[in-house]
Amino acid sequence: MKEYVHKNGLTIKLPADFSAEETDEGFIVQPADGSNKSVRFPVEARVALLKDGKPTDGDEKRMQQKSVGNRTLKYRVEKLDGGSGGAEYDFFAYESVAGSSGYISYRQREQSENSEPAFNLVWQIIENTRIKN
Repeated sequence: MKEYVHKNGLTIKLPADFSAEETDEGFIVQPADGSNKSVRFPVEARVALLKDGKPTDGDEKRMQQKSVGNRTLKYRVEKLDGGSGGAEYDFFAYESVAGSSGYISYRQREQSENSEPAFNLVWQIIENTRIKN
């Protein structure tokens, strides 16, 4: 696993076959081999540390809750219209940052012809995300 540390303290660990590009608030995670350049629907997940406020994505009543280690996340999966590759699914999750008014947000979109994807990449990112002070 390779560790990526953002200047804001957000820290993620990824397997060797993925890499992270730094953004203003976090990272965009993609396959390290550049394979996204040759596919119609790229594999990509985003993680960000937002210092203030609450997530504004969607209705709080639609959010489910899940424990990951000693942390509690709220998440939802929304089915969107798709194309020839099937329906598109949008995963959004967040967790509050202890001792602050901020939160960490996670997002990934996948396309599937058969059923809702498992979103393994973003769940792996969630399990390996921390804040370094």
